[in-house]
Amino acid sequence: LELHALFWMSVCASAALRVAFCWCLVAHASALPASVAPRKMEPMTAGRGVLNVDLGDGRTMEALYYLPLPNKFDPEKTPVLFVLHGLKRDAENYFEEALASGDVERLGIFLLVPRLSEELFPKRNGYNFGNLFSEDVVRWQEKGKLGLPPTRPLGETAFAALERCFDVARAAAGSKATTYTLFGHSAGAQFAHRFALIYGADTASGRGCKDGLPVSCAPDLPPFRAARIVCANAGWYTMPHHSAGPFDSAEVFPFPYGLDLLPPLGVRLSALACSVGSEGKQRQDSSCASKMSNADVAVDVSERQRSLARSFVQAPLLVLLGDQDTDPSQPRPEIWHDAPGANAQGSHRLARGQSFFQAGRRTAEALGVAFGWDMKVVPGVGHAGGKMAAVAIRMLFDPDTWGEMDLSVLQGLRDSNLA
Repeated sequence: LELHALFWMSVCASAALRVAFCWCLVAHASALPASVAPRKMEPMTAGRGVLNVDLGDGRTMEALYYLPLPNKFDPEKTPVLFVLHGLKRDAENYFEEALASGDVERLGIFLLVPRLSEELFPKRNGYNFGNLFSEDVVRWQEKGKLGLPPTRPLGETAFAALERCFDVARAAAGSKATTYTLFGHSAGAQFAHRFALIYGADTASGRGCKDGLPVSCAPDLPPFRAARIVCANAGWYTMPHHSAGPFDSAEVFPFPYGLDLLPPLGVRLSALACSVGSEGKQRQDSSCASKMSNADVAVDVSERQRSLARSFVQAPLLVLLGDQDTDPSQPRPEIWHDAPGANAQGSHRLARGQSFFQAGRRTAEALGVAFGWDMKVVPGVGHAGGKMAAVAIRMLFDPDTWGEMDLSVLQGLRDSNLA
């Protein structure tokens, strides 16, 4: 470009020509690629794209999105749907599968598929448990350590990242939505129901900071705004079982399989000195009752368990199960969780999901509260994330065409084993 400029300026003697040529150079430079001429971040446009989400701690998370075309986008009414990927963190696959039926575009849904990567939220602890704990909870207990691992600040959790993504996406799209729907399949379903329990149940309870609640006591954290949560084909669950409830002792396991050991998150979880054996069962001792590391915080553990259970079973949860998801070796045998606390829930995913739902119903009845969960079993579908997402989308956003067993939405979709 500079050589061309010198050449033409040497040829053109006229000052007017020089001025005209300079303006041409300016216009040409403005058309250079971004790597040459920096430009401001563009606002979200209709169709597909990638959104960068500032997590508030120096990290950035990407989210794939589909924003409806202007003729189908209403800032006041357009619904927002989050779809969570599985253990493989394959956001792109889940994004394409969610769009495959055409319902997202047809119904004008604002779709978000956050990339909760291994780099941001490592391993099972970072994703299935929302990155709340400093160490893997299951491994911690298998080593016979006391209580639960120390917790991270809630702002560093994957739970908070999801709510921050909602805020950034709304601002970028010009949406005025106040709530969203969350769909999680497999490992995403594990994230989703623990999100409702840990980040959401306390908020819904409406109690104050004196109870050590995480979200309501931290004004810098975004609130819980999931209006509907779909848990599809989870490998295992945190059951609403707790030692203060109407359950047989053989059913009660400590967190992450049940609610025991899960005290207020405003205090350090490791302070509950309840030893846990290798079989995963809690061994009661005198220090389990209410002794916390924070000397000025007194906790009635039994009431805490009942309170958590009360909020949890009122959450707007849909347990969505494929009736063919009965083979623990699929999609890969190494990811099947074989442990006493998980095996007590059933021998395959379908059975474990049904046990989870029934436990929720029993808990709600015992506590005398409205049961907020629902369960649907989808015939002919196994551990297929795309098909389960398609069913959920049609069921939730176009119920008039769904019908009780209308599975026409699945025609043409591949039976991919998305875990």
